[in-house]
Amino acid sequence: MNLQHAMRFPGGRKKAFTLSYDDCVTQDIPFIQMLRRLGLKATFNVNSGHLGQKDHIIREGKRVEHDHVSEAEFKSLYEGFEVALHTVSHPSLTMLDNAQALCQVIEDKAALERLAGYPVRGMAYPGGSYDARIIELLKLCGVRFCRVVETTGDFSLPREALAWQCSCHHWDLEKLIQPFLSGFSGIQPWLLSVWGHSFEFDQRDDWAVIRDQLERLSGHEDVWYASNIEIFDYMDAYDALKWTVQGDVAFNPSAVDVWVWLEGVGEACVPAGQCARLTPQAV
Repeated sequence: MNLQHAMRFPGGRKKAFTLSYDDCVTQDIPFIQMLRRLGLKATFNVNSGHLGQKDHIIREGKRVEHDHVSEAEFKSLYEGFEVALHTVSHPSLTMLDNAQALCQVIEDKAALERLAGYPVRGMAYPGGSYDARIIELLKLCGVRFCRVVETTGDFSLPREALAWQCSCHHWDLEKLIQPFLSGFSGIQPWLLSVWGHSFEFDQRDDWAVIRDQLERLSGHEDVWYASNIEIFDYMDAYDALKWTVQGDVAFNPSAVDVWVWLEGVGEACVPAGQCARLTPQAV
């Protein structure tokens, strides 16, 4: 008999929560202070060519400051959070030829890696602009995932890593909080993923709203709080498991412990670099 199995997040958790924010604007400073206080993880998608730039935008008829974080404050501000690509200067990538698009990604990657001190592997499309050609270019650049602006409205895991749709924009977060926290159904784990721009909290004067929402989402033992790349790396580790035909033994070739749900067994851990027999007696 072949046993059905599904991924579980670290510790056997069924749920995970992650945030994705764009443009490296100075509103990230109070936002990150909030996230640190609440013990939350987030990914910040950065335009390296805009660092230190002073700017403003008009949104919904309101002038909103759109100043960018400087290089001097970059490392300490984003320490402990994932930094990801957003291109050098935020162009519509589909309007560029291959060489121009590659330069926007690779030069951004090199600049951010110099500042952050680690390989930068995630990304968000500027303005949500992408197509099949751009996806193929990102594969050449070593980009593991790239977030779009369309959303799913649910808690499903990413279906297409280089066209990743989050659960919602933060303006639509409220209606998903209670369903996410109060229940679980099905076999596959749930991921609540939220995207936005921190300057939008100024745009609608809703800093108090996001603070209340994140306070309600934080501190739950059954939720894994992770950056975007942590989610994708963990999914990769799960996908790398090697199973027997019967599905009762798994080998984990990765360097991290991987948790699984197994039919008739429940949640169990397959330790890093080890083989585990997953039977009812093993739990």
